[in-house]
Amino acid sequence: MVKPGIYIRILLKNRLLSAISLIGLALGISSCIFISLFVIDEFTYDSRHENLDRIFRVTTRINSENSTEHVVISPSAVADAFRENFPEVSEAVRFMNMGTETTIKRGNLLFKEASVFKADSSVFRVFSYRILKGNPRTALAAPQRVVLTESIAKKYFAGEDPMGKAINMSGREFLVTGIMEDIPLNSDLRFPMLASMDSSDYSGDWFDFSYINYVMFDRESMKAPGFRLSLEKKIAALVEDKINGPLREHKQSTTCTLHLQPLKGLHFQAPLLYDTPKGNRNYSFIFSSVAFLILIIACLNYINFSIVQSVGRSKEVGVRKVVGAAFSQLILRYIGESLFFTLLALLLAGAVTVVLMPVFNELTARNFTASHLLDPKVLPVLLSILFVVGIIAGSYPAFFTSSIRPVQALKGKVATPAGQFVRKVSIGIQFFISIGLLICTGIVSGQMSFIKKYDLGFRKDNVLVITSPADSSRYDKFRVFKQYLRGQASVQSVALGGVGSLPGSLQEMGSVTIRTDGKEDVRMVSFNAVDEDYLPSLGIGIVQGRNFDGRMSDFKNSVLVNEAFVKMMGWENPLAQQVSWKGSYRNVIGVVRDFHFRSLYNKVEPQLITHHGNDISHVFVAFHGSSLPDRMDDLNKKWNEIFPDEPFAYNFLDETVNAQYRNEQKAMRVFTCFSALTIVISFLGLFGLTSLTVYQRKKEVGIRKIAGAPYISILALFAREYVMLIVFLILLVSPLCWWVMSRWLESFPFRDSINLSIFLATSACTVLVSFLTIAFALSRISTSKLTTLIGEQ
Repeated sequence: MVKPGIYIRILLKNRLLSAISLIGLALGISSCIFISLFVIDEFTYDSRHENLDRIFRVTTRINSENSTEHVVISPSAVADAFRENFPEVSEAVRFMNMGTETTIKRGNLLFKEASVFKADSSVFRVFSYRILKGNPRTALAAPQRVVLTESIAKKYFAGEDPMGKAINMSGREFLVTGIMEDIPLNSDLRFPMLASMDSSDYSGDWFDFSYINYVMFDRESMKAPGFRLSLEKKIAALVEDKINGPLREHKQSTTCTLHLQPLKGLHFQAPLLYDTPKGNRNYSFIFSSVAFLILIIACLNYINFSIVQSVGRSKEVGVRKVVGAAFSQLILRYIGESLFFTLLALLLAGAVTVVLMPVFNELTARNFTASHLLDPKVLPVLLSILFVVGIIAGSYPAFFTSSIRPVQALKGKVATPAGQFVRKVSIGIQFFISIGLLICTGIVSGQMSFIKKYDLGFRKDNVLVITSPADSSRYDKFRVFKQYLRGQASVQSVALGGVGSLPGSLQEMGSVTIRTDGKEDVRMVSFNAVDEDYLPSLGIGIVQGRNFDGRMSDFKNSVLVNEAFVKMMGWENPLAQQVSWKGSYRNVIGVVRDFHFRSLYNKVEPQLITHHGNDISHVFVAFHGSSLPDRMDDLNKKWNEIFPDEPFAYNFLDETVNAQYRNEQKAMRVFTCFSALTIVISFLGLFGLTSLTVYQRKKEVGIRKIAGAPYISILALFAREYVMLIVFLILLVSPLCWWVMSRWLESFPFRDSINLSIFLATSACTVLVSFLTIAFALSRISTSKLTTLIGEQ
């Protein structure tokens, strides 16, 4: 049994190579830990719910003659209908979103909270939300009750017990009847609080599409043969009776179908209209592959450094064999060294992971802590790394070292295994992976830059958006605030917007009836409600007709449509058409140029633009040139004078638009960091291999120096084979990257072309840094004693 102190002395004897090998391996392991945390978190969405495999979300597909929309919302009557008509359903619950943002008052304090929901009292029987205070059965059983999450309770009631106290939500008092644990970040539906439903929230109307419905099925019923098929037939019959039949009676061509989406795996489903943010399974697979590749590179480096050190310890092996050490004893000894070294690297990787965890959380918008390293799902990953690197990667150097012949070892004449072939294969694999990742990262970065610079058809820069709940009773106050803003020197224009007016946010949908040649046609279209200054403020052009101009007839009798709407209808003269909206026919007075209200993943959709009808939810403030408000405190003060019951909540329009690509941006940052790490580890490996090569040819180097050979010629001698190999790898991996990334870019309806400069820049930088790495390794060896780099026993 070899004591750890001996292993430590061996490492200290070869300080430089041991340190480089340890750092490279620790960085590789730390990368694997980070990516494992991310991937495990992605694949365990909503896993805390005990009934996860029994919970399904009810969605609606709305079909018109030329369009289909799949939305997450469904009629308010669905939950009760499923409970009453389907014995397979053991429970159901409705959620109703209270708006984009909800104003909360607690004494003199004002807050804005996003994603506040109302829910049925059955919510705690369906979902496994942990109640810390209160009774889950009765907490939401009465009107105007609310259950707060733990962090919100601390925010509103610092140092107080919130139970039994009241908060004001959107002008109504709600009694706090429960405190629940914060919703984990890896949950599909997250909220700061849940309020109870009351009679005014629930119409029971099959045409009131305002709810997110979940149903939970009986476990035994789900096991029955043909369960899914039988259920689908029952749902289709119910929809025919309650929705499609009445639509046909009113001579409408629109039809609806209800669908069930299992909550398990919902995070990786394609997002529907009005959906919560979804993950990308491909990114998880890509990150897992990157983690595996990084581990391969780290293992190859470890093997190479072990061989370098083994060459220097050949005399030790010879002595041990001469005194009778068996082959198996030597194998166990060197594998023991490998396990000890890997354990040190694992401990160092753990420390690096903890230190860099805040940075990783910022990159991925997660909330990992050091305690996650002890998670039962993560520990097997750490043990696997210890086994793979310590035993499998350590076996090759161990067998090589133990197989050295005693006579050769004592004379110091030891040849490395398979000579140049092993070295070239090793460095080839590392740089093939690293160069490929760098090229792919460059192409992803180029597409993200293309998206940011793409002309969306509206102005997004230097536009301040102030948000408030839509309320027609405060329209006069909004006009006063608008006049105040217009008087500011830095302000170019001000517009008021209502429902659906914020580009880059959740788009509002509605059905419209179009009258053409005496025939009526119903279509689902996007809509937004604006004033006459909206289009000029955002730079949206008119291609036919006119904009709203403030006249009273525009208020109820006029609409605008976009070019996509005209194309959908096939109109030759759009200004002669009428569209029924909110019960009355309105004249089309103008056609606006198409603009990308949604992300570039979506094509421009038909859009109806109406007057806001005094229901204002957003104030758009466009500033001159690049000037931004330098006196936000004054705006805040003026807002509080006019709207004392509303907090001053604002953001910039470009932030809202860019938020649509948050997942891609996070993935790109993570991918960039780990791609850069692979190339760093590869260059560490190149340094080690160069050290090995020079050690083997140290006599040749000495003779050349004595003969007066210049340093540059010696450098060219050693650099030539590696640089040529790297150039060959660049030529080999580039077509593969081109093909893979071309397929990835196809997911974007609007995309950039692959730029050749990415390949040239990556190639040039890789060759240059490789040459400098070799030069550094050679200078270290040729200008100092070899034993300072490779300890000889």
